[in-house]
Amino acid sequence: LQTHDSQVGTLVENRRIVDLPLNGRNFTQLNLLVPGVVEGVPGDYVDTYSLGTRGSGTSFAVNGQSANYNEYLLDGVPIKEVQHEGPGLSPSVDAIQEFRVQTSNYDAQFGTEAGGQINLVTKSGTNQFHGDAYEFLRNDALDARNFFLPNVTPYRWTQFGASGGGPVVLPHVYDGHNRTFFFLGYQGFRFRQPANTYYRVPTPANLAGDLSDQAGQIYNPY
Repeated sequence: LQTHDSQVGTLVENRRIVDLPLNGRNFTQLNLLVPGVVEGVPGDYVDTYSLGTRGSGTSFAVNGQSANYNEYLLDGVPIKEVQHEGPGLSPSVDAIQEFRVQTSNYDAQFGTEAGGQINLVTKSGTNQFHGDAYEFLRNDALDARNFFLPNVTPYRWTQFGASGGGPVVLPHVYDGHNRTFFFLGYQGFRFRQPANTYYRVPTPANLAGDLSDQAGQIYNPY
């Protein structure tokens, strides 16, 4: 409960960001935890051209507004990619400390969009050195074969990276209290899957001019 202003929103804290399972490790899926937020319409613009193509992002609508009307900020800096209406940057969940979703009655510092205002805060270093390394792999080992194909379609989805932070110790000014910290994070993404497409190619009879096997009427054989 906030008594100093009338903003309505929800804070998604670090514990939920790190502990909740995410298919694709994209923070946008966690917006569905916020009251007033629902998943966007499948196939809408932002899902087709932005979030759906960047590591399993999820489009979402806030309080009935279009999924295109959300604003994204990283440490207070706008990162919305305005052509495709989604975040131009999707940080690794290991680099996000928390994020707040403002759903209505925003302060004057917000309000560039009619939907939600999503403000991500990145981690900073601490007085101790901390770090992690990870790799997430999905493949076709347990996949079923497509009915129309002789073999299982190859599939490789790999996300890997590392992050770490700590104090910046300056011996000539150090008085027992660290005041400067650093944090670094990297995430790589590799996805490989062949495209399966079916075409009808001309038969030898077709190439010789015999088009009697065509189902429809041919108006111009050339």
